[in-house]
Amino acid sequence: VLDIGLSKGEDYNVFKKKEGECLHSFYEFFNEDTHEEFYLIKNQSFNYKLLIPEQDKIDYFLILKNNYSYEISDLIAKLKQLDSILTAFSFNVDDLKSKSNLVF
Repeated sequence: VLDIGLSKGEDYNVFKKKEGECLHSFYEFFNEDTHEEFYLIKNQSFNYKLLIPEQDKIDYFLILKNNYSYEISDLIAKLKQLDSILTAFSFNVDDLKSKSNLVF
């Protein structure tokens, strides 16, 4: 629906003091024409630890970098059209306590 071709990348690795290494499924797409980057990261790791614990109801995060083409509200509306997506919404990463887990 977004006309992007996400491909499986290396698992996203986060090291946490108490839990150790946490690997999260990671998908990526780079648009060579617009230089936009898309990342889809699973919130729950293979050892059942959350990348962003304060967002425990979220299964995946779709992250856009260098977004010059997409109006976020239009993108969310397109995602909500898919039967496999229950809901989609945007939020400010700076409001997250665990935002340091999303540095890449």
